[in-house]
Amino acid sequence: MTTNYKVEKIFTDEETANLLSLFHSLEESLAHQDYNLFDVDKRTIPYKSWTKELEKLNQYAPEGLTPQSHYFIKYPVDSFTRLHTDDAKVVKMTIVTIIETVNLVGGCTLVFDKYTKNKRPRNRYAKRVNDGPPPIGKDIIPDIVEMQDGESVVYDAVTTHGVTRVKQGHRIVLVSWFK
Repeated sequence: MTTNYKVEKIFTDEETANLLSLFHSLEESLAHQDYNLFDVDKRTIPYKSWTKELEKLNQYAPEGLTPQSHYFIKYPVDSFTRLHTDDAKVVKMTIVTIIETVNLVGGCTLVFDKYTKNKRPRNRYAKRVNDGPPPIGKDIIPDIVEMQDGESVVYDAVTTHGVTRVKQGHRIVLVSWFK
């Protein structure tokens, strides 16, 4: 099975703690809406504040990709990210790292994955929208990406993604864009 994303442990626990400290050192910036983000605290990390952890992430990117930006998002109760794709003219790859979750209910990362079944089994029927072709290769499978604090999800700019509404607690993530 191929997927549009992968989950990896890029940072050590100590590096994740250092990133959380960096988050707390930055000024709160509350957004009612920031493009696809709703009711979040988005803290952009200025280049002068890039730490060895961010440099490690920069080295993680495939050859030819360079960092576009790094920023933190804190998702409190009622915040979410609308399903979207990134601007492929600006972003080629995204890495989202869970820095901290506290009493979190909701706030799940969603990624739409490709449908790859090639043939309809003989013992099953198929009804399609407008009697069109099968959706092979289309991003139609909603996946909840299971992640623990300190883990990262990596995907490209054309992958549809979002975050479900936080119903309790909060989560803090580091978002890194590469071009």
